[in-house]
Amino acid sequence: MDDYLVCNDEVVKIGKFSKAYWFDVQNPRSPRFDPSVPDRIYISQRVVRYWHREIVLWIESKRKVKANER
Repeated sequence: MDDYLVCNDEVVKIGKFSKAYWFDVQNPRSPRFDPSVPDRIYISQRVVRYWHREIVLWIESKRKVKANER
């Protein structure tokens, strides 16, 4: 799998969830906070990216957990 950097909008498209959810799981003060979310990569003070491979693996791990809960 090739690895490249993706922005927040691309993460939301890949994961098929809302921006609100994505920002909630990253916020330590949110009840939805998930410490397993991949680390941010700061390109500049205002530009954040994530490794595509890490995002895909994180999303797959969440889907497996949901499937096992059923």
